[in-house]
Amino acid sequence: MERVLITGGTGQLGHDVFLEVEKRYPNAKILLPNRDYMDLTNYTLVSAIINLLNQM
Repeated sequence: MERVLITGGTGQLGHDVFLEVEKRYPNAKILLPNRDYMDLTNYTLVSAIINLLNQM
């Protein structure tokens, strides 16, 4: 099963990427954190989110 992390998922590009991934991989587990939830400058937080995705 595919697992996909889309950063910026609440933005226009992220939303469009989400729709395309959902169409191409209907059974994929998709994680779409917004900037309030996933600060890309915080290595510890990003690592934890990626580990979470790997457990899905």
